[in-house]
Amino acid sequence: MTYKDITEYINSLYPSEYTSQELRSWIREVNADILRNIEKNNKPAFIPQEGEQVLIPAPYDDMYRFYLLAQIAYAQRDFDLYNRHISAYQARRNDYMGYYLRTVG
Repeated sequence: MTYKDITEYINSLYPSEYTSQELRSWIREVNADILRNIEKNNKPAFIPQEGEQVLIPAPYDDMYRFYLLAQIAYAQRDFDLYNRHISAYQARRNDYMGYYLRTVG
């Protein structure tokens, strides 16, 4: 999945409501969160450039969509929807970190 794939998906749900810059900023927040945790566990990591594949591989890459949808719900002050999306993000993040530590660590 690329940055473009993620932003196109979100733009299909919320056309023109959020700029590509805003969406990419939220994608970078996910990458930063993962990298902080990888570094915390003394694992090497890389930072993908925009336009390239995102940091998280399939099937865990849906965490980006959950996080972006959570940020949109928060911006719209829909806190019930925010809680659902952020919970899905956190569960997927935990799944990925477990996978990463089992396979790389």
